[in-house]
Amino acid sequence: MALKKNSISNRAALRVILALLLLLSLLVLVFYAIRMGHRRLFSANRHFTLRRVVVKSGGWWKSREGEVCLILGLARGESNLFGIDLSAARLKIEGEPAIASASVYKIIPDTLVVEITERVPKAYVFFYGNKLVVDEDSVVMHTDSCVNFSRDLPVITGFKVGGSGLLPGNVLPQTVPALDFLDAAGAEAPRVIVRRVSLSNEKEFNVNISDTIGGRNYDLLLPRKGMREKLAVLEKVLEEIELIEGDVKTIDMRYKDQAVLR
Repeated sequence: MALKKNSISNRAALRVILALLLLLSLLVLVFYAIRMGHRRLFSANRHFTLRRVVVKSGGWWKSREGEVCLILGLARGESNLFGIDLSAARLKIEGEPAIASASVYKIIPDTLVVEITERVPKAYVFFYGNKLVVDEDSVVMHTDSCVNFSRDLPVITGFKVGGSGLLPGNVLPQTVPALDFLDAAGAEAPRVIVRRVSLSNEKEFNVNISDTIGGRNYDLLLPRKGMREKLAVLEKVLEEIELIEGDVKTIDMRYKDQAVLR
């Protein structure tokens, strides 16, 4: 009697296993049917072949569809619009040193649109006219592939770079104090054009400036700590210099509540 019960139990278990295998096979067939159907309708459909790439930007990258296609590994007339991973494409574009951000989207049936926000050069590094510049985030860029800018940029010098720090795309945190100084000077002393900021002294700024009203250049010395307060009175100092007879070349503001002129 016990043998008969075991036999019935084994047959029941076998039927369950067979049913599960059949269900699994059906699910696999459905999956591949859907996948093949999707390919025929979209990713393998010649109706969605990439024919146009539109690059929107206000700077160097404007209308540079060829460069964008190379970065993304796309070929117009061959690639399929539905074969493009938009998130991966955006990350590749944003990997370019001179690009701050990008958005990538499709226009059915055959167009890919790439909208680019470019980094804006803020200063040369080490010498005037250098091919390498930094933006407000201290990102290094090459001037041959970044937004057009006035060649009259200030120079940041007097800092050390280790390893591969000067490669485009790298960040130079050493330049942050100088960039902060440039922002402060623009806000507090708009009549002044900063020509050079030296970071050779860890406690002071050694700066070369031009007075757009007086028309003269000066070497400016001031402490890093409290620099904004010093810059707030710089224009008053320049007004006083206009009343002085003699050639003033250096404005030393490292002292409390006074400026020494030399």
